[in-house]
Amino acid sequence: MNGIRLVKMIAYEKFDDVVSSQIIVDEAVKLLKMLGSEGYLHLLETVAHYLEPGGHRYHYDHASNVVRHAVNVCRIMGLSASETEKIREAALLHDIGKISVAPQILHKKGYLTEDEWVKIKKHPTVGAHIVKQARGLDRVASIIMHHHERYAGGGYPNPDIKGQHIPLGARIIAISDTFDVITSPRPYRQIQYTTDMAIREIRKNSGTQFDPELVRVFIAYLNHTPPV
Repeated sequence: MNGIRLVKMIAYEKFDDVVSSQIIVDEAVKLLKMLGSEGYLHLLETVAHYLEPGGHRYHYDHASNVVRHAVNVCRIMGLSASETEKIREAALLHDIGKISVAPQILHKKGYLTEDEWVKIKKHPTVGAHIVKQARGLDRVASIIMHHHERYAGGGYPNPDIKGQHIPLGARIIAISDTFDVITSPRPYRQIQYTTDMAIREIRKNSGTQFDPELVRVFIAYLNHTPPV
């Protein structure tokens, strides 16, 4: 019942009300503590009929895709099992903070207003806050917090952080997230990238948005070849 209550709140509460948004975040914290990361997302998928069609089905598929890409990159890099698991959980929950953003903003067709964009950009901070409250998941908070930073700086929520100061997991998820976003249908984008188009886009942003070394590893993973 708690899950149904949460989804009803997302559908019907006034998101311009700070108190209502905080209540929704608090409910998400309770659910995450009770169900764990994968159970939480499965529950939102199951009761998603309370929201617009396809809303959380997309978010669950997106999270699963980002997990797959990120874990494969971790394996190619030879990261330890514990580090890989930490990045896997962060990838699964990287967008959990979007629970505080109104569905009509998340699924808007067309450009976001400046105010809507400000609300979207809060989701890494909200997500980090949520996972910090759940035992065993606080270790992924910094990864979730920084997965929209830019390698050369100027990302969010901290435009001053750059390069190796961005957590490794956040740098891996940044590429994995972008690849799935631009190769999946989105209501606000007319063009859905092919894999080759996405590779060119990621390569173009190597060193500015993305870690150059991770770009090489990610492209090698997509091409099934050793990184060079």
